[in-house]
Amino acid sequence: MEQGTVKSHLLQQAEALAKDCTTFAESLRQERDCHDVMLGIMQLAMVNKGIIDIHAQYVPHTDSFTGFVVESDSSYQADTVVWIYSFDVNFSFDKNPLQMLLEVEDKLLELIADAKDKAEVAA
Repeated sequence: MEQGTVKSHLLQQAEALAKDCTTFAESLRQERDCHDVMLGIMQLAMVNKGIIDIHAQYVPHTDSFTGFVVESDSSYQADTVVWIYSFDVNFSFDKNPLQMLLEVEDKLLELIADAKDKAEVAA
């Protein structure tokens, strides 16, 4: 092999490796963003207890983040619990899980605001 051909081949390998590294870094960034939104949703659940009950969990065997919302005065009897919202974001199958998580977060913020307004009117 000529020296120019070897350099050309090494350059191609280096470019391919750089592209792979960039793709990997982008996937980590998107995963990190998803984790940040999931943690934000968990924080909303904790901060707004007593206003609205947000149940959220990560399910590792399906690689999904799921949950539901009920009014804070729900009795939790099996036959009487009414979900006012539910969500299921699957990281393996959904094309844009970050966008879906952001939509869930927006909906939860809307439900929290409605519950706070309802509580103020009742008070």
